[in-house]
Amino acid sequence: MLNDRIILPSEFSMYEAVLTTQHLLSRTYNTIKATPFNISANNKRNIRRVFICTTMYQESQIEMDRLLASIRNVSVSKLLKRENVVLESHIFLDNGADGQTIKQFGLQLLGLIEENLITDRDEGVMLYTPYGIQLSWRINNEMPLFVHLKDNTKVNAKKRWSQVMYMKYVLNYRSSNFRKSSEENLSKNSSYGSLLSVESMDLSNEKRKATQNNLTVPDHKSKSLIKENESEITSVETETTTVPYVEIFIGDTSSIENLSVKNELSNSIYTIADSQQIYQEEFAFDCEDYILATDADMTFVDTSIMDVLHMCESDPNVGAVCGRTRPKGVHIHPIVWLQMFDYAKDFWIIKSSQNIIGTVMCCPGCFSMYKLNAVRDVVDEYSGPVENMEDVFTKDNGEDRWMCTLLMLKGWKLRYSSNARNTTFCPEDTYEFMKQRRRWLLSDYANAVLVIRKLRALLSTNDAFSYLYAFYLLQLFLIMLLYPGSTIVMLCLGLELASGAPLIIVTPVIVAIVFAYCLMLLSDVVPTVQLIITKILIIVFGAGTCYIFVASTTIIFEDLAKGFESGHFERAEGFIVMIVLGSYIYGAMLYPTDIWILVTGVVYLFFIPFMNMILPLYAMCNIVDQSWGTRDNQSATVPKFLHLPKIKRKMKKRRKLQQVDSTSLRSLSASSVSLSDYNQTEFEFWEELVSNVVGSSASKGLSNEDRILGLKRLRKKALIFFLIANLLCIIALVGLYAFVLQNISNKILFSIAMAVTLGLSPLIQISGSTVYRIDDTLIRIGRWVNNMT
Repeated sequence: MLNDRIILPSEFSMYEAVLTTQHLLSRTYNTIKATPFNISANNKRNIRRVFICTTMYQESQIEMDRLLASIRNVSVSKLLKRENVVLESHIFLDNGADGQTIKQFGLQLLGLIEENLITDRDEGVMLYTPYGIQLSWRINNEMPLFVHLKDNTKVNAKKRWSQVMYMKYVLNYRSSNFRKSSEENLSKNSSYGSLLSVESMDLSNEKRKATQNNLTVPDHKSKSLIKENESEITSVETETTTVPYVEIFIGDTSSIENLSVKNELSNSIYTIADSQQIYQEEFAFDCEDYILATDADMTFVDTSIMDVLHMCESDPNVGAVCGRTRPKGVHIHPIVWLQMFDYAKDFWIIKSSQNIIGTVMCCPGCFSMYKLNAVRDVVDEYSGPVENMEDVFTKDNGEDRWMCTLLMLKGWKLRYSSNARNTTFCPEDTYEFMKQRRRWLLSDYANAVLVIRKLRALLSTNDAFSYLYAFYLLQLFLIMLLYPGSTIVMLCLGLELASGAPLIIVTPVIVAIVFAYCLMLLSDVVPTVQLIITKILIIVFGAGTCYIFVASTTIIFEDLAKGFESGHFERAEGFIVMIVLGSYIYGAMLYPTDIWILVTGVVYLFFIPFMNMILPLYAMCNIVDQSWGTRDNQSATVPKFLHLPKIKRKMKKRRKLQQVDSTSLRSLSASSVSLSDYNQTEFEFWEELVSNVVGSSASKGLSNEDRILGLKRLRKKALIFFLIANLLCIIALVGLYAFVLQNISNKILFSIAMAVTLGLSPLIQISGSTVYRIDDTLIRIGRWVNNMT
């Protein structure tokens, strides 16, 4: 069976001892033909190149600052240098340019880069490209940083298209150029600093003059003032050639009349005749390439990068690895506490257990590492146009989840690293949170249906899928589908237990309220009124849940205490409560540093009806709404400082920033040129990609009219099915409860039905998360012992 393969003891993990047969078979019949990457400390010539790729759209200064601080910290990491990890960062900003004009949020990002990353006299590149404007620098003369300002009149907006751009760019240009250069240029110097070099090109004065253009600043508030019509052409002497560049003076003043080069210079950007800005590693040997996908408001450290990198390298069939994300908010708000507990329980229980019994279903784009070979397998399908209604929810509503579904269908495993810690900002406003979760829920439904349809193929082509895992996924989808109905029954059951209100009478009342809420969402009621009604329901149901929890748990635990003494349990449904609540508490205990998050569980308890009843109904009723949900509308409900950009600049003494009146703005003049004048190969790459894939003129599939009509028809069908399924669930559970009361003295049959419906998945998850935690702890102890010896 093993084809005479020798499997070393070091290849085994704790969970493989539990599922030995499945592990041996997967080692023998791998569906992905790949070679494990040797990460031996003795092999000093193993280079791993990580492309940090970030998508941006109207982030605030605070959010951008967090990402740039992380990039700065990892760029000087001794750990990454010691591990021979070479970094390159790419930031794609939606709507950052308008023709040859840098727009408001592009200026904000540019100012923050100058403030946080670029020292005086650092060289940079500024070029016009088929998609907008490209800016690039080297941080500390080592790590390349590229900023791609997208012009939404030239290329498609939204996150998926930015992801397609950086995936195609890394796959078909950056990575291939690196390998080509490393084969042609073998360096004798093996220091980390020598891994990066600038390949310069000369530009004639005639060509420079022929391509001279103006880069203008839009007429709005900004703190960067550009010295008008004054640019100094000098040259940088290199070992091979003389490279011309344009020095652009960026000043800080409140009076344009007093603007001068001598006292207003704060920083410089250099337009160099090296359009590629390719900092090639000068070694002629193979290396592993990875994409680290991040959001624009992330913080992460070098150890987190190494954790996901090591897990990618641990198994040739692992295509992507996600880290442990912690949500944060600028303000203390119940919605933030809700998300803190919601994220934590998902990572404690769901993702860690999926690691053991199968594969992680989603590696979020906020912080996940992808093998370049895995991306190559799916990027063409991932970049396809929207052709039907299902595509709307897989491709446009939840691009990260769909990317992972494609990877699994190609045979790749997805993994989770609990030690790859990172933080992200989360919505602080109820309406913004609802719109974000609407996208996530609809994407979850669509991808779950797609996975169920492809289960037979997944069982045969992906060794992470077993019959146990398939059963688990089916039950998980059933629970997710029936959340509203089962939650209503549980609330009514708790209310009967706590106050004596009959379940058969209370249930129809709550069902009527829920149906009325759906009709309100489908009507022409303005969003403000809808939000007010939603918040009223949240408060009413939340207060009722807290009352039910306190009263019923007291009764249940008293009955359980008597039951253990007498051997007879009057209220066997108490076991369900113990399983569900106990799984959360137990999950936190597996991570002692996270135990404090249980405090936020009180807030999560209050929001359970909102999460399980109101949000799914809101999502179904708003299928037609395709707005992004975060940062789309700078409404009064969202804090202004989270949206309006504030330009910062680097001053010699870091003086307090002054707001400049919009009437004081002047144009930014520079001798800026097209990418085609420096690097025809890269220009042709972008031109082809824009023309055929990401351009605004490329085929998008469904037209807006067809999309809206199709979504309206789909909403009608999906909502009817969703409501009928949950209504049948309520009728079945209430009918079973009434039958048990009428014919059987105790409620054990009803408790068994509820336990099968709600309790089996938590039991599977508890066992899986336990094995994962033990396995992870033993691996880390082993690494520590090896380092000590």
